[in-house]
Amino acid sequence: MRPERLLALVIVLVLAAAVVVAVAPLGTPDGSTPAADGPRGPLETARVVRVSDGDTVTIDIDGRRERLRYIGVDAPELANADAGLPAECGAEAARDANQALVADADIALERDDSDRDRFGRLLRHPWMQRDGEWLLVTEALVADGTAEARSFPPDTLHDARLDDAERQARARGAGIWGSC
Repeated sequence: MRPERLLALVIVLVLAAAVVVAVAPLGTPDGSTPAADGPRGPLETARVVRVSDGDTVTIDIDGRRERLRYIGVDAPELANADAGLPAECGAEAARDANQALVADADIALERDDSDRDRFGRLLRHPWMQRDGEWLLVTEALVADGTAEARSFPPDTLHDARLDDAERQARARGAGIWGSC
């Protein structure tokens, strides 16, 4: 084979390999391949140690405790005796639904634009593996009507899927959409 053809063949093979690497899934912390509708970027792994309410948990991440505020949702607020505020309609159900999903579980955390909110809490999209499939925790909470989709720009990575879940929950009268 002539050197020019050999060089052209090597260049084509290198470019083809680069394309395969560029479009290959990023993978997950456990080495499995994410589903097409799973997380889109690098993940951190944490263990949930306490559920505060429908959109906030305390996690253990790399040996340190952090409060985590879920991105893209807003759940009804629990009673705040110090401030003299009663619980909002659906607050206990939101906390209980969050508890049922993530209590003592390992979750994968996907970052959006912002790292922390004004209260110093981590801001992340929480994901879980269920039967080999990715579950976006916030989407599950919105779908069952225990939280509402809420856009907080610039953190809008999953707004469309959360808005879709809310439209469906509202149409079914699920959770807060049927009882509050």
